[in-house]
Amino acid sequence: MEKQMTIPTGMATAKSVAEMTRRMGAVMTSCMEPLRKYYSDVLGKEISWTQMRALFEAQTAMLACILPADYSLALRSLFGVWLVMALKKCRRLL
Repeated sequence: MEKQMTIPTGMATAKSVAEMTRRMGAVMTSCMEPLRKYYSDVLGKEISWTQMRALFEAQTAMLACILPADYSLALRSLFGVWLVMALKKCRRLL
C-alpha cells in the first residue's frame, strides 16, 4: 500500500495569507483606537491615524534612548537620531 500526501499550494495559500493579514490589521486597529482617542483627549483636538502613529513612534524612540543602560554608544547614537527624526515628524504633522 502506497502512502500519498496532498500539499495545498497556489491560490489557497495566498488567500489564507491575505485573510490572516486582514485579520491582523483589524486586531491592530481595534487595539490602537483607544490610544488615538486618548491622544485626542490629551491634545484637545481630534487627531488622525497618521498623527497618532507619529506620536507613538516618538514615544517608542524616547524609550529606546532612555531604558537600555548597557547599550553601546553607537547604538545609543542611532536611537538619538531616530528620536530627533521622530520629533521633527511630530512637529510637522501636528
